[in-house]
Amino acid sequence: MSDGDVTFMTLAHDHVAAMGAVILTIIVASFAPSALSRGAYTGEPTTKEDANETAFTASKEMIHGRLAMLAILAEVVLEMTQ
Repeated sequence: MSDGDVTFMTLAHDHVAAMGAVILTIIVASFAPSALSRGAYTGEPTTKEDANETAFTASKEMIHGRLAMLAILAEVVLEMTQ
Protein backbone atom coordinates (compact mmCIF):
# COMPACT_ATOMS: atom_id res chain seq x y z
CA MET A 1 0.00 0.00 0.00
CA SER A 2 1.44 3.39 -0.96
CA ASP A 3 1.08 6.51 1.16
CA GLY A 4 -1.61 7.79 -1.21
CA ASP A 5 -3.93 4.90 -0.28
CA VAL A 6 -4.02 5.67 3.44
CA THR A 7 -7.35 7.11 4.57
CA PHE A 8 -8.74 7.97 7.97
CA MET A 9 -11.08 4.98 7.83
CA THR A 10 -8.17 2.63 7.06
CA LEU A 11 -6.20 4.01 9.98
CA ALA A 12 -9.22 3.78 12.31
CA HIS A 13 -9.80 0.18 11.28
CA ASP A 14 -6.17 -0.82 11.71
CA HIS A 15 -5.65 0.99 15.03
CA VAL A 16 -8.80 0.38 17.05
CA ALA A 17 -7.05 0.67 20.43
CA ALA A 18 -5.49 4.02 19.54
CA MET A 19 -8.83 5.37 18.31
CA GLY A 20 -10.47 4.18 21.52
CA ALA A 21 -7.79 5.92 23.58
CA VAL A 22 -8.30 9.18 21.68
CA ILE A 23 -12.07 9.03 22.11
CA LEU A 24 -11.75 8.23 25.82
CA THR A 25 -9.30 11.12 26.30
CA ILE A 26 -11.70 13.56 24.63
CA ILE A 27 -14.60 12.35 26.76
CA VAL A 28 -12.59 12.67 30.00
CA ALA A 29 -11.33 16.14 29.01
CA SER A 30 -14.89 17.25 28.24
CA PHE A 31 -16.13 16.41 31.72
CA ALA A 32 -12.98 17.40 33.65
CA PRO A 33 -13.92 21.05 34.40
CA SER A 34 -17.23 20.03 35.98
CA ALA A 35 -15.82 17.02 37.80
CA LEU A 36 -12.74 18.76 39.18
CA SER A 37 -14.21 22.17 40.01
CA ARG A 38 -13.72 23.34 43.58
CA GLY A 39 -15.93 26.35 43.38
CA ALA A 40 -18.47 27.96 41.18
CA TYR A 41 -16.46 27.36 38.00
CA THR A 42 -17.84 24.62 35.78
CA GLY A 43 -17.46 23.66 32.15
CA GLU A 44 -19.64 26.63 31.21
CA PRO A 45 -17.30 29.49 30.19
CA THR A 46 -19.59 32.18 31.65
CA THR A 47 -19.10 30.82 35.19
CA LYS A 48 -15.43 31.80 35.22
CA GLU A 49 -14.85 34.93 37.30
CA ASP A 50 -12.69 36.74 34.74
CA ALA A 51 -14.62 35.43 31.74
CA ASN A 52 -14.72 38.82 30.02
CA GLU A 53 -10.97 39.34 30.41
CA THR A 54 -9.79 36.13 28.76
CA ALA A 55 -9.75 34.71 25.26
CA PHE A 56 -12.31 32.07 26.26
CA THR A 57 -15.61 33.92 26.37
CA ALA A 58 -18.90 32.14 25.72
CA SER A 59 -19.34 33.65 22.26
CA LYS A 60 -15.77 32.79 21.23
CA GLU A 61 -16.20 29.23 22.48
CA MET A 62 -19.36 28.91 20.39
CA ILE A 63 -17.51 30.14 17.31
CA HIS A 64 -14.61 27.74 17.97
CA GLY A 65 -17.04 24.84 18.35
CA ARG A 66 -18.80 25.67 15.10
CA LEU A 67 -15.50 25.93 13.25
CA ALA A 68 -14.46 22.55 14.65
CA MET A 69 -17.73 20.98 13.49
CA LEU A 70 -17.22 22.42 9.99
CA ALA A 71 -13.66 21.04 9.93
CA ILE A 72 -14.91 17.58 10.90
CA LEU A 73 -17.61 17.77 8.23
CA ALA A 74 -15.01 18.78 5.62
CA GLU A 75 -12.82 15.82 6.64
CA VAL A 76 -15.73 13.40 6.31
CA VAL A 77 -16.67 14.80 2.89
CA LEU A 78 -13.06 14.55 1.71
CA GLU A 79 -12.77 10.99 2.93
CA MET A 80 -16.00 9.92 1.26
CA THR A 81 -15.16 11.51 -2.10
CA GLN A 82 -11.75 9.88 -2.43
